[in-house]
Amino acid sequence: MGFRYGEVLDLWRRWTGLGKPRPETRAARGPVSPAIVPRILEQALRQVELLRASGRELQGAAVLEVGTGSAPVVPLIYGLAGAGEVILADHVRSLDRDLLVRTAFNLRGHSREIAARLGQPERDVLQRLRVVDDETVFAALRQFRMQYLAPYDLLEATLPDHGVDVVTGSDLLQHFGPRYLRAMMPVIGRLLRPEGVLCHCVERADRLAAVALLRETGFGIVTEETEPVLRVVTGDEPAVLRNTPPDSFLLASWRGGALRADER
Repeated sequence: MGFRYGEVLDLWRRWTGLGKPRPETRAARGPVSPAIVPRILEQALRQVELLRASGRELQGAAVLEVGTGSAPVVPLIYGLAGAGEVILADHVRSLDRDLLVRTAFNLRGHSREIAARLGQPERDVLQRLRVVDDETVFAALRQFRMQYLAPYDLLEATLPDHGVDVVTGSDLLQHFGPRYLRAMMPVIGRLLRPEGVLCHCVERADRLAAVALLRETGFGIVTEETEPVLRVVTGDEPAVLRNTPPDSFLLASWRGGALRADER
């Protein structure tokens, strides 16, 4: 008789004493926190809007997210926007079934905002964010058309060249050193299709450094937005944050090599 992933995980937790066994139903888990960080959801929705405004539709697109972090809000929004495949690449493996399911469930609390911004019926958003309780992490990833690569070093990328339409990442300057970033950017350029773009969200204070890095490593700026308005709110954000969130958005295309000094 075989075991499901969740059953094996429960046995491991019991034997090691590391955490409680995973409940089989949402009722057994208790109430799920509705908290979604408004800034992160705004980042995800704004990326989709900027891509569409630049003439790039996401229907069927292949998307690579560099550094998923603690919650997969951005890849879930890309999936809702029509991406055919979303690849999550992380140096450290942190995403598990419960985190993925909980994030999808919590996004349902923002279904009206998401539906309005993506131009979709709210009932479709709610349905697509629903996950069966006893699904494994592999089944949940398949449902959302995700591939999770972790631990994964982009410098040793085994992904096919020119197979990605959009590469997205947030605050890469803070997560990687300058030398690593200068080596990573040409890899991103190699992975992008000819009309593909890098969509980078950075803190406003880092915008000039991010633009300089992109140009130095062979990218050209397609468009940027330096003062977006935070439209996703919960009522708890300070008024200054609602009006001036500390983010800038950059869309950049690969030019095939580092720029000469007179092109910068």
